Amino acid sequence: MLKRFLFVASSLVIATSAAVAAPVEATLTGLDCSGDYCQLAFTANNKAQTAICADDTYCEEWSEQEAVPASVKAKTAKLTIESQHLEDLNANADVVTKIEF
Repeated sequence: MLKRFLFVASSLVIATSAAVAAPVEATLTGLDCSGDYCQLAFTANNKAQTAICADDTYCEEWSEQEAVPASVKAKTAKLTIESQHLEDLNANADVVTKIEF
């Protein structure tokens, strides 16, 4: 899983028109690393959402465990989510670039 995270971090390229949104308060619900990128699942504004997990502090550790720790799921987190262009997929995706507790 470490390789997958490092691949994610190295393959993300911020598009010149990418907009950085204000941090979103969310409750983390899970992590799915079964695809090309680890997807962080969370609830924000009473809506279940997912985004690629690319925070340097938490995502690498969590991808090794393939899970969000239970102790973290109970806390409210502030997520910085950016729309980024993924060169390898030639597509835009939502990417969690920072997680704060």
